Order: sequence, then structure tokens, then C-alpha cells
Amino acid sequence: MRLKRGIERASCDFCHRRKIKCDRASRAAEGIMTCSQCALRQAACLLDDSDDIRIQRRRRIGTTDMALASGSPKSRPSQRRQVRRGEQQTQTPGAIAVENENDTSHNTPGGRQTVDSSSQSPPQFSVDFGSSFTSPSEVINGSISLQDEGPDFLFLDSTLGLSADSVSFLDQIFMRDYELPLEDNQLPRVVDQNQSSGATERYAVDPSQATPTSASQFDHGMHEARRLNLNLDSDTFEAALHAYFDFAALCLPVLLEDAFWEDYRAGRCSFALLFAIACRGIPFTTVVNKWDVQQQLAHQFREAFFETQNSATNQGSIRLDDLEALALMVNFEYDNAQNSCVTQYGIQDRFTIEGEMITCRVGYETLRAVYDIVDISVWAKQDRNQGAELGQKSLVDLAPQVTFHLGHSDFGDFVGNTSSVSITTMSTEDSEEIPFFNFHFTSPFLNETAGSTTNITEDSVYRIGSISKLFTVYALLLNFGRKHWDNPVTDYIPELREAAQPGMENPVDLVDWESITLGAMASQLSGIGRDYANGDLASQNFPWEQAGLPSLPMEDIPSCAGNASLPPCNRQEYFQGFTQRQAVFPPDTTPVYSNAAFRILGYVLEALSGTSYSSLLRSSVLEPLNLSQSSSHRPEGKGPWVIPNGDSGWFQDAGDEAPTAGMFSSSRDLAAFGRAILASKQLSALDTRRWMKPNSHTSSLVFSVGSPWEIWRAKTNITEGRVVDLYVKSGSIGNYNSLLILVPDYGVTVSILTAGSSSGSPITIAAELVMQKLLPALEMTSLHQACKKLCGTYTAADPKQNSSLVIVADDKNPGLLIRRWISHGVDLYATAQAFADETGGGQLTAIRLQHTNLESTSWGKKRHHARNTRVSTYRAIFETHNPDVAHTGPRIFDPDAHQWSTIDSLMYGEVAADDFVFYLDHQGFATAIEPRVLRETFHRVL
Repeated sequence: MRLKRGIERASCDFCHRRKIKCDRASRAAEGIMTCSQCALRQAACLLDDSDDIRIQRRRRIGTTDMALASGSPKSRPSQRRQVRRGEQQTQTPGAIAVENENDTSHNTPGGRQTVDSSSQSPPQFSVDFGSSFTSPSEVINGSISLQDEGPDFLFLDSTLGLSADSVSFLDQIFMRDYELPLEDNQLPRVVDQNQSSGATERYAVDPSQATPTSASQFDHGMHEARRLNLNLDSDTFEAALHAYFDFAALCLPVLLEDAFWEDYRAGRCSFALLFAIACRGIPFTTVVNKWDVQQQLAHQFREAFFETQNSATNQGSIRLDDLEALALMVNFEYDNAQNSCVTQYGIQDRFTIEGEMITCRVGYETLRAVYDIVDISVWAKQDRNQGAELGQKSLVDLAPQVTFHLGHSDFGDFVGNTSSVSITTMSTEDSEEIPFFNFHFTSPFLNETAGSTTNITEDSVYRIGSISKLFTVYALLLNFGRKHWDNPVTDYIPELREAAQPGMENPVDLVDWESITLGAMASQLSGIGRDYANGDLASQNFPWEQAGLPSLPMEDIPSCAGNASLPPCNRQEYFQGFTQRQAVFPPDTTPVYSNAAFRILGYVLEALSGTSYSSLLRSSVLEPLNLSQSSSHRPEGKGPWVIPNGDSGWFQDAGDEAPTAGMFSSSRDLAAFGRAILASKQLSALDTRRWMKPNSHTSSLVFSVGSPWEIWRAKTNITEGRVVDLYVKSGSIGNYNSLLILVPDYGVTVSILTAGSSSGSPITIAAELVMQKLLPALEMTSLHQACKKLCGTYTAADPKQNSSLVIVADDKNPGLLIRRWISHGVDLYATAQAFADETGGGQLTAIRLQHTNLESTSWGKKRHHARNTRVSTYRAIFETHNPDVAHTGPRIFDPDAHQWSTIDSLMYGEVAADDFVFYLDHQGFATAIEPRVLRETFHRVL
């Protein structure tokens, strides 16, 4: 079919496509038959009955409008690339890759092209939004690829044009003659239930009256009405349009910016195109609830799409604007459909739309929660010239990709492009161990000769350093519980028993080994030194005497170490040397980091189990949890190993240091291990709670130490909000750095691994980028999920009692808020305030419900509830404010820090006034609530 804009024109096809002024007519008057633009490019200056130059391209390379039997993506299933979990490849948005069998791809972002014209074949349309940048020097697949060996590429300098196949394919969608499988060749019509009711009603009456939709054909009031329906003003709507070109166009390069704005100002853009662009751009604005607004824009696009489709069917012509709009939206994920392409456009196989498109593998709700992992606009603005190298499978990944490539961030700069990075997050709420966020960056500086991979995924193996300590303590608790926790280490290690000095007459020079328990060692409270030999300067190849240190006798120089200079120490060598070291602190005084403590714990595990540390770890932890990429020994040969160039530390033999820093793992395995801890997969829930507690504090008010947790206290909105604890274990060895972060409040685990010559800075920056965006999103998501299941109005079974309770969410404060509480016509808020006045409790400001984590399926006396009902208990926090206490100026004793002591403080007939019970159905939605102090149950009505 022909593509027409319906506007008479005198410009040639080339100039019209680019929306530039054409002097064809004036030059023709002078006897020159080509315009200046075509003459400059040595191209034919053509003008025919089509207004889209892509049709000319299609005709030149031998394809037809309606049938692409040999060239359509559908007819070449063998061309589709199979993608494994985590697989990624290089991509260059905004560039056209011209490929043939005898030539490599050429990156042509608007510049010169080199094309092999030795052979010809039908064009192949290929789009890949699912790749990660691997090497700045290689261009493997472009964001839009036109694979053709033909000699005539007149308009190949357009980096944003749609290929011939894609135009034909979109044509067919509009004309409802897309080639479906034989068993299902019916496309949805305008009366299909999948379409919006508005579109259905509008065209069920008289579809013949439909006309192409454009801004120039509707008055200003109609346009404003549509935008007002979205609660968007003109400035915000235009900001979304600008945002598409500034940011989203890097991954969706469909439109020419200058041409669009010229049409927009002239009122020539179709509504479908406007809503499509705004939909793709709105996430990059500061609009509140931008994800909801994006869905609204998407539905407005759908309305306009069906208008335009109906018009195209009746009139036999399509506007270029509407094809561009469909190209932008054909892969958009609507929030109410599992497969948008089937339900919205009647397309059975979404991958045939654009060949090899790889979409983000996370669900819409998850994507909405993690989209703000990074501020994409910052990095995109910093270096727009790098746009051709920022290909990602989703816009979620775009900003960290730029960050790690360029080395810029709000949290400091680092040497960009030198470190490989893996970030994986999981949740205990998911039924399977499927990451809800994955990010991987492949540095070009990897040692492939040594066996390194050159494609970083969630299964790529790094050294994880001191995260090994976490596995050691976990294995101790899993296999032996706390039975030996408070026993002295001398009960298990004969070398230390021999070194112990009864009476400790010289505590300055000798370690009180008999006073050091296994628990103290696991909690970094042993007071012993950090290392033996491995950290000794004398064991390292450096002229220390010339640096001002005294010469050492040979007996004082370690002969083993396990570092780059010396081999690891065996057990005998280790204890002979380490028992001569002085104590750092008396036991259980203050935390001091000790690698030696965990090497010794490894020996304790061997003594208790009668087997080697690696065997015990493998049989009790790694294999049961299916941590297939984790090991206490270095993997051999070539595989998914991450080995940076140079002396990275990959081949450093840890020896008996494996329990403290010798393990290897992947970001997926670490995230799965953290998820298993939070879900109490092996340990009991009680043992998990006992383990995940601080044992001592440090000089920082926000950092405590556990066994061997590094516990950071943060606020849910970073600078404000409630306190949330992050249970972290970090690791560093050679050029490898690692973090495992557990957030028990949300059941979320995050693993971050880096490897490279300067990987220390990237991991701290990655941790900030992730957690500063993730924590507020998790808090908001958690609150909304809880409110969806519990918020509402609850009333007594007998309306005459006049008893009700209203629960709502409060975005600014933790917990669910009891907005109204009436019992037999009495306002219990007023009752609580009267009691506070009598007892000097201050002014009651709110009553909030906090979950106790107590749940049961055993009803006791509540037999009248359904058998499949679950019980979940909450406690009410009565927040008060004392007007007599000034809240200005610094304080040592925070007047708001007493809330923990008020729980269960008031009773009525031996029942706590703050005790609430929710009754939940099998999906977790509340059906009733029982304020136990009232001895009655309120049923949910709203």
C-alpha cells in the first residue's frame, strides 16, 4: 500500500523525509534537475506518489509492499538468536550495522559508510535492545540493522530510519493482513474486547466517517482535554516529549528530532505519535507517579492507534507519523496484559515484530520498583557522544553502564572501563530464585589467554575474598548450632591449648587463648591479630631497609605467606608463627578485624566434623543450595571466570585461608545464598534471628558488627524515614572486591562483584547507586503491598453497634495508620487522648500498626473463621508528642527514642490494648480484624 501524509508537496523524497527545505523547483527553473541536497550526495532527486523515501529504498532492493515471503522476520526463524539466562552482547544504539558474509559490521552513526557491494540479498531487519557494552573498539550488532549487500544505499546516512522490512511489517499491522499461523489467521477488529471501550463505541456506529487523526484536525480544546484527563499540564507533556529525544532515543532511535519538532510546532503530528513519544519519555521526568502516568499515556496511544488503524483500513493510506508511533510502542508492556502484543495488536509471536529483539526479563511491577536504580539523565547528559556505545537491554541498565564506562558518578570518579561489574538482586517474596534486577558490565581488559570469559553474566565467577567468612560461620551454625558457641577455642585446637599461659601473668605480650570463645572469633571480638605472614611486609618483595626499616634476622622473616611473593603456610608453620604474636585487645573488648580468627574456625570445623573444610562446605551448603558456581578451590581451565589482565590475584593459592578469604562465586550464587539465609531455608527461623543481630558497636553511630555481619543502619528515604538495617559482608582480595547485602525488613538480597585494576572505587559507587534508589522503592512498594491487602474500612457484624475501624497508608511515616476507631459510638482516639492527659503522656498524634512477624494457621477459640484463613498479628504504636519538651538544639537523649518501651504497656482484663489480629484469606488479603482488647471482630467492607 502507499504511504501518504495527505499534504501536497513540491519537495523531493529525500528532503521531505528529512523535513528540510528543498530547492528542487527553483533549480528546475534554471535547468538543473536535482536539488542541492541530492546533488551534494550524488543521489537521484525523485518525486513520486509516495511521501516516504523508505518505500523507494524497498523498491530498489526488490521487496514488495504486501508480501515479504523471503525477507520477513517471520520467514527466517533460523535467524533468531536464542538467548540463555543472563546472556548479553554488544550493542550500539543509534547506529546502522551493514553486514554481509565477507565483511564486518560498520558503525555508521551519521558518518561515512563502507559497504561491500559484491553480492546482494534481501534485507533483514534486526533490533536488539538486550545487550551490554563489551568493548569500545568493537561494534557487533547495531540497534537497527539493515543487512544487505546491495550497491544502492542512497539514504544509509540516516541513523534513525526504519528498514524496509519493518515498514512493511508495520504496514500489515495497520491493514490487518499480518501473516498469522494458519490455525489462527483472524486479527482483532475494532470491536474486539481487547481494545478500549472508547474506541469500540466510537467506531461501532459508523466507521466510514473516521479520518486520519492529527493535531491540526482537532481544536486546542480537544488536545487539552486529552492531556487534562492525564492530569498533565502543557509544560509537563512537552517535557516528556523532550525527554524521549534526550534519553530514551538512545535505545529507541526511531525519530529525527529536528523534523519532529518542526511538525509539532506546525501542528502536523498525529495524536498517536505524540502519546507514543510522551509515553516513552515520561519516566525520565520528575512527574509524581510517573509509572501510572506512563500507563495512561500508553492507553491514550492505543485509543489513537485504533482510530488511525480504522481510518487506514477504510481509506487505504497510512501516515508516516503513525508508523513511527507504532514502532515506538509495538513492544511496550501494558500493566494489565501478560503479552501485550497478542492482546493489543493481535500478533501471536512478539519476536517476529523486530527479528531478534531481546526484552527485559522482569515483570512490570518489578521494573517499576527498580527503574530508579540510577539517575539515567545525569550520565546521558555528561557525554552524549558516547550514545552509540550505551546499548542495553533496558533503560534500567543504561545509567550504570555509562557510569562504569565513563567513570563518573555523584559519589566520586574512578578509572572508567577498567573494572568488570556484576549486580544481582533477589527477593524472598519470589517463588523461585529468579533475580528481579541484573546488571553486568564487561571490561575490555580481561585476560582471555588465562581462561577468562569476555561476556559477564550472573553466572560469571569472581573471587569473593572475605565473604568466605560468612560461609564459614553459616556452616558452623548449620552443622553444630550454638552448642559450641561459648566454648573456648582451646577445646578444639591443640596448638592453641599448648600456647595458652595459665594465669596470664603477661597479658601485654601473650594471648589469653583460654578466654577466647568460638563466638568471639566469629564476631571479631577475639582480640587477636589480623594475619600471620600474609600481611607481613617482610614477606613482600620490596627494599624495606632502604625505606628506613631495620634489617631483620632470617628467623624473623616469614618463609610462607600465601601472597604474591611466598607460598601459603601449612598448619604447622602457621601456628608456630602466629602463636608468637601479641594480642591486640583483651577478648570481648571491642571489634577488631581478624582474618586469622576465621582460618582457625576452619580448623575447628574440621575437628568437629572429622572431614576437610571444603568437603563439609560442599556437602552441607553449596550442593543443597545449588550454588553450582561457588567453590573453596580455584576452578581450572577455561570457563565463565572473570580474570582481569595483569597480576589480578586469580591464581593466588589460598591454601588453608579458604575459610577466611579463599572462596570463588558468582553474583547469582551469592544473591541466592543471601536469599536462603533470609528465608531460613536451612537454619531454623529462630537460629536465623539469633544470628542476624549486632554483637558490638564501632566508633560510627551507623555501623555495628555481628557474626561476622557488617551492619549498616540507614534510613528508608536516605535522609529521612524510619531506620532499616543492612546486614552486609564485604570482601577484597587482589583486584577483586565484593559485597553481599541482606535487607531483612524487605526480604531482599543484593550481591555486587567487581574485578579490575581499580575495582575498589567502582564497588562502593555501585553500592551507593543501587541502595540509594532501591531502599526508597522497596519501602514504598512494601507499604503499598501491605495497604492493598490490609487497608480499608472494617465494621462490626451488627450495624447497630456503630463500631468501625479505618486503616490507611501513610507515605511519610512507617506502618499502617489507624485513621478512625469507633467502638459502640465512642471515638477511641478521644479515649486514648483522655488517658494520655490523665497520665501526662502528651498529645496523641497517631496510632500506627507494626507487624510482629507472628503468624499462624491454628485458630484456638476462633473456630468461626474459615479453615483456610491465616492469622497475622500487629501491635499498635501510640505516638505522642509532649509540648513541654523542646525539640530544638542537639540532644544526647532523643525524646522520641522511647517508643520501644511502650509496647504491651497497657492492658484491659489481661489483654493488651495494642494487640491487633488480622484474619487473611489464602491470597493474604484481610477479611477481618480483631482489636483483642474489644473482644470483638470487625469485618472488612471496603
